[in-house]
Parts: sequence; structure tokens; C-alpha cells
Amino acid sequence: MSVYSWSYAPTNRATCKGSCKEKIDKGAIRLGVSSDESHMGYSMTSFRCLKCVTAIQVKNMIAKCGSLEDVDGYQALEEVDQGLVSALADGTGGAAKAKAKGKGKAKAAPPPAAPKRGAKAKAKPEAKAKGRAKAKAAPKVPPGAVQHAFLDKAKQYDFDKVKEMLEEWPGLINVQPNGRWSALHQFAAAGNEEAVRFLLKKGADQSAKNKDGQTAEDVAHEDVVNIFEEDFAEEEEEEAAPEEEVAPEPEPPAPTKRKAPEAPAASSSAAPMAKAPETKPEPSPKKKAKGAGGRPVDGDVPNRDDYSVVDDWSVLLNQTNVVANNNKYYKIQVLKHKDGKYYCWTHWGRVGTSGQNQLQLLGTQAAAESAFKSKFKSKSGVAYECLHTHDWTPVVGKYTFVETEEGGDGEGEEGAPLGKLTPQQIEKGQTVLAKIGDVMGRAGKVDTGKIAAFSSQFYTLIPHDFGFKVPPPINTPEMLEAEEELLKFYLRMGFEEMDQADDGLSPVDGIMELALPPTLETAASKLCAMKDIKASTDRGRTHAKKQSGGPAKKMEEHLYAAIMLYTSNAIYRDLNKVLRSEDRTKIKKYFLYLRLLLEALGRLPQQVKTLWRGIGVDLYDQYQVGQTITWWGVSSCTADIKVAKNFMNGCGGKCTLLTVKTMTAADISDITFFGNEKENLLAPGTQLKVVSSKREGKVTEIQLEEVGRALH
Repeated sequence: MSVYSWSYAPTNRATCKGSCKEKIDKGAIRLGVSSDESHMGYSMTSFRCLKCVTAIQVKNMIAKCGSLEDVDGYQALEEVDQGLVSALADGTGGAAKAKAKGKGKAKAAPPPAAPKRGAKAKAKPEAKAKGRAKAKAAPKVPPGAVQHAFLDKAKQYDFDKVKEMLEEWPGLINVQPNGRWSALHQFAAAGNEEAVRFLLKKGADQSAKNKDGQTAEDVAHEDVVNIFEEDFAEEEEEEAAPEEEVAPEPEPPAPTKRKAPEAPAASSSAAPMAKAPETKPEPSPKKKAKGAGGRPVDGDVPNRDDYSVVDDWSVLLNQTNVVANNNKYYKIQVLKHKDGKYYCWTHWGRVGTSGQNQLQLLGTQAAAESAFKSKFKSKSGVAYECLHTHDWTPVVGKYTFVETEEGGDGEGEEGAPLGKLTPQQIEKGQTVLAKIGDVMGRAGKVDTGKIAAFSSQFYTLIPHDFGFKVPPPINTPEMLEAEEELLKFYLRMGFEEMDQADDGLSPVDGIMELALPPTLETAASKLCAMKDIKASTDRGRTHAKKQSGGPAKKMEEHLYAAIMLYTSNAIYRDLNKVLRSEDRTKIKKYFLYLRLLLEALGRLPQQVKTLWRGIGVDLYDQYQVGQTITWWGVSSCTADIKVAKNFMNGCGGKCTLLTVKTMTAADISDITFFGNEKENLLAPGTQLKVVSSKREGKVTEIQLEEVGRALH
């Protein structure tokens, strides 16, 4: 037997499963029909508009409930609408006057069709047998303690545990004891796309309200709000068991074959929207459509090779709030199609997800640029004309402009989920980390509010992929150090100047003949601030106790401190600049520090190994096979090829992957905090022979082999 209920349509997205097959107007009366047999642990509901309620359904409702007035939801209808429903019982055609709540009156409709004469109720043994075989016990009502435990897991966004509990207790799907938020409310507010889709497919009630009268859609994060426009329930409904006959009328039409959910309708706009193609072919990774300004077309644009970015009309915005669990991006581009038409492209979502997008046809370039400016101002609160003059300090509730490399297409990997950031952008992140350090260093109780605010600023400036987990506040020295080290590593490896062949620089001798300085302060007091020397010495002391890295010969704290000072970025830029200078006399002031650093690198285990380095420039013409290249600066490489490729990923333009066979590289992965980057250092003056070189598309691969050193 079917279960019936009356309600007003909360949206206009549900499709009538009666004869009209039309969308049910928001506010219109609708009849919910479901089977009291559970399917996959939950019951599915389909809806009919008032004019499509059939005579057999009227008979069945009366047989099951006694009258139409006793059907669930009837008492919640307005008086005039109750009259319309009651009129169905005597066939007076009350649907002709049905009122759409809040929207005026519904369209007139004919009365329910009269039963055909001579129709006989025919038992269908095979159908009933099939129904009995499918029948399952209705899901048990979980104990109150289980309900609260389930909602606690939902509140903690523990999706895996929520799924596990639903398998054992399917009846948990819509529990809301004491007015608490349902699981759908929690994951919708968190922006967890996977969880929202799962819960809706499991039969989560979209119309359920919290104690404030809000549905899950009302509280939904913008990353998932469009999901509620998809007909999950309506499409699943078609698998509900057919209604059992109790009157001599024929059965209603058999349910149609289940089909995939409809794509969400495009939002209305004054300008027509570009029709999404049925398929979404992805371009070759070696071919990235770009505009005159050097910006590639966003990777999610359908048939992206047919478009180009107009000049520099391309921005990436980001917003993170560790308190509200916001971690979202927003991309805007003005695109020109090869047929000459102009579009405004927007792409938004939670960092690490493909998110949602919209391709809006505007017709003219001026119209597309105007739409771009409007969206930019709306999201950031800043006029686009101020893009390069605004200081872009993150503001709560607004998106912040994130500066990426000119060739970047915003398709970064693990280390840079939204593309390759510029050195200037990374330095902004370092500034915020320094503020967090200042708050931690103050006497008394740590101001958690400021920690949360600065953490939000940092993640906004330096996008991180946390999945659907809440972005963690950077509230411990260990977390702070991890973020600091990661940014330093990116600066050292991703943006260091590359040496050229035939640079004409003379070798540097006499360094290793000097006496070993007894302290880092002795070696570097004239090179950097004392606070940097002290911090490096303190960290060196810790490593000396553990003999980190397994040195072949015991290392004292000042030797570790020399490496710490370099990786702290307090000295590396000036040092490497001087090492590459034609004025070789400038190097002398660094001799004592270089003596300490070379000693430290030499004591760490050295063996023949292969390292990699990825950079965003093409060295194919500069690095000719057979030539010897001297890397005058201290050079960072990695033992993990994936890390090297991360620095090339998103470059869009030409790039080079260097494979280096070395004999003297020092593995410092146990010394730096962010050891999973597997960083190795090559001493300054390392000489490398070009063994092979090839170019495929925009990617050059060069193999190098260490042959000597020009600094002793």
C-alpha cells in the first residue's frame, strides 16, 4: 500500500510524476506518494500536482486513511486549499481553483478522470510475488543515543562515520531530535559536495527545517547550493513500488525507466547563456589555449582550445575562514571564441574540487568586460581598476586576489592547488606567518581569535587543499614552522635564477683553507640579523643532539646552524647573487660562512644519486649537449620527481625538467621541517655536464651529470 501526504511545493524544481510531467510551481499544492516498503533502507517519494491526482489515488487515500482530510499534511494546508483537496472526493474538480501559495492561483485543471466502465480489478500473482520478494522491513527507529551520536558525527563533518552509521541504521537519514540540524543541514552548510549528493540520493528530506525554520538549502554553502537544483529525489522516485489496487479502477501508468538526474538549469540573465555541450572533451595537456596577455584558458572551459583569454582579463580569487569552514576559490575570465563571440567565464568551488562553472555569452567584448568587472567587484569588494594598487589584505566575507605566475592556468597539484604562486604572493604569506609568530610569542594566554583570523588570512593568500575538512588554525609552533618551511622551500627551488653556460666567471679558491669558525655568529654576524642567527643556532642545537641526517662525522650545533640559516631564507638570495656576480671580490665577506656551510654539507652522507629540479623557463637552447654548466648558487633539488613536476605544473608556458646525477649532494630532508619534499643541496660552484636534451611541445627535459666543483 502506498503512503500519501499533502504539502506545498517549497521550490519549482520538482517534476510532476502524473500525466502532465511538468514542473510543479513553487507554493502549489502537491500530493506525495511513496511506498511503505523500504528500498535500500529508505522510502522514496514522488509528487503529483493537484490536477494530476488520479481517481484511483483518491480511492486509495480514502481506503487507507478514512478520508482525504485525514491524509498526512492536510491540516497544514490553508482553509481554501483544504476545500480544494476535499472536493476531489466527489469529483467536483476542485483543482480548477487551486491556489499557489504566495504566487496567486494555479492553472485551471479538469476534474479527475472517471473510471472506465467495465474495468475489473485483476489480481496479478506474478507482480505480487515480485513485490513480496522485494519487500523489506521498514527501517528501525534508532535509539535516541544513536541519533545524537550520528548528528554529532555530522556536526564534526565525519563523512566516513556518517556513511558507516547509515549502513547499520538507515532510519538515521532524517533524524532531528530536539530541533537539531539534520545531517543534510550540516554537510550542506560545510559545502561538502560528496556528502550532500550521497545524502540526497539516500533520501534525505530537502524540506526538513531546523528550529529557525531553515531548510538545508537555506543554509547551504555556495559550493553546493546548485546540487539542490538537481532532481535526486524526483528521479529516484520512479523506482517506488506500484500502488496496490483496492478499487475496480485500472492501475495508473507503469513507472517509466529510471533516468539520470537532469543537469541544473542555468541561472537567468539579461544575456543569453552559452549552451553546454553534451560532452566535455579535454585538450591535450601540452596544448593550453592562451590569450595575448599570456594567460591560459581555465581548464574546465568546454572545448577550451576554441577560446582565448582577452588580454589580461583573468583573475583568481580565494577566500578561507577557519571558523566558518570556508575554503573556496573564484575564477573569472573574459574569453573570445574562434567564431568572434565574447563570453564571461566564472568557475568557483571549494579548493581541491572541480566546483561549478558558468559560460555566459555577452556578444561584445565591452559587454563581457563589464560583466567581468561586476563579478569582480561583487566578490572582492574592490573595483577591478584597483587590482594592482589595492594592498589585498584579506577581508572576512570577501574574496582576495591571488597572484599566480604569468603562464599559470590555476591547475596546481598538491603543493599549489590553485597554480604556481608568484614570489610576491609567497612573501605575503610569510608576512602573515610572522604575525602568527608574534601572537604566539606574547606573554600570557594566546589570543585564539587573532590566531584564527591570521590563519584565515594565510590560507586565503596561500591556498591549501583541505578537502572538506575544516581548515586548521595555525596554533602550534610545529604547525607554524611547517608552513614557514614550505614557503621557504618553494622560494628556493621554484624561483632561483638558473646559471648559464660560458658565464666567464672565474673559480673561487681559498675557502676550505680557512680555519673552521667556532660559531655561526662568528661566520655570519655581518651578513644578516642576529635574530636569524640565534634562531638558526637554536634549531642547530636540537639537530646536534639527534645527529639528524646521519652524518659520517659528528656535527656540532654551529654546522647544523649553517644549513638552518640558508634554508631560513635569511641569507640565500644575497649569497647566491654575490656568487653569480662578475665582481668576485664581493664573495670574500661570505668566506667564513661558506667555510662553515661547505663543512656541514660535506659531513652529511654523500653518494651517487639522481635528483630532479623543475623550473618555469626553457633551457633547451642554453644547455647544449656536451657543455659544462657551473651552478654558482647553492642549489636545491629533490629526490622526488613529483615534487619537481609540481613546480612546472600550471606554468602554461615553456618549462624544463632537469635530471641531475650527482655525487656530492647533501640530503637535508631530515633537517628541514618539511622533509617530505626530499630536499637535497648542491654546494655552490657545482659543475654539471649536459648529457642529453630533448624538447616535446613546451616541455624540455635535460639530463645533467656532476663532474666537479669550481669553488674550494
